[in-house]
Amino acid sequence: EVRGAETPIDRLRNIVIAHSQLEDFASTITMSERVLAMQPDELVVMSLYADALHRSNRLDDALAAIDRLIALQPDHPSANLRKATWLIAVQRLEDAVAALTPIARDAQSADNGANMIFNEVYTNGLQKQDYAYTIRGVVAAKRLPNVSSQMTEQLNFWHGLSVFQRTM
Repeated sequence: EVRGAETPIDRLRNIVIAHSQLEDFASTITMSERVLAMQPDELVVMSLYADALHRSNRLDDALAAIDRLIALQPDHPSANLRKATWLIAVQRLEDAVAALTPIARDAQSADNGANMIFNEVYTNGLQKQDYAYTIRGVVAAKRLPNVSSQMTEQLNFWHGLSVFQRTM
């Protein structure tokens, strides 16, 4: 039973978690909004809220929620990665680079981010012979800081091949 402000936050958080685990996203969203109105800095609920919004095809709302989560906890272990994944899925590659940049602290992290972008442009650009999209994506991936020389070489190859193919 939810009695508003007198209900302990742990109980409310558990209700949100239960709705989320049942994939009842409408209830997760509704309950999360109630909890966040009472306790706006509740990180677990904010995270579940963002996911539920995303799973409900409300990307702009999900991005706003994940941005609030990042503002509350800049070093959140998965928030930037989830945001980048959502953006890549809708081909917002420059926005994805911006989301990946704070977590591209070393070559491995940067290469993983570049691979995420490259996989998207390979599937929806190169394989579909949309070379302009491929070029845009490869250039975006190369903008990530700390990309290794091996990854840069790979991206340069696909960039050059796409430019060549586009001119044919």
